[in-house]
Amino acid sequence: MLSSRTFQRMKVAKLIMSDGVRLEIFEMVNPPHEAREPPLEYWKSGTFHFCITALDIDKTLKRVVELGGNQTSICWQQYPSDPGKRMVYCADPWGTVIALHSQSFAAMAGV
Repeated sequence: MLSSRTFQRMKVAKLIMSDGVRLEIFEMVNPPHEAREPPLEYWKSGTFHFCITALDIDKTLKRVVELGGNQTSICWQQYPSDPGKRMVYCADPWGTVIALHSQSFAAMAGV
């Protein structure tokens, strides 16, 4: 059964890498986005969060906040022996949870 809030319009940005990997980011315009409460419903289907490498976490986090997002966790060291390896959770203006890591996944995995 369809809701009275049927889809009418959205914006999309597509990022395509040289190897064909693609990332699509959507913004619902009409009907407008409604935030989830609580914002991190990991027990429900859909995107839990996505992660990006941000070599300068503080600068990247500041930019997220300047653009209307927010910081949702403390910024902490991932490994006590290496203070340079840090991570933090934040959210975009529409509530999408983003994990920022100061090193690549390959570095985290020891690859």
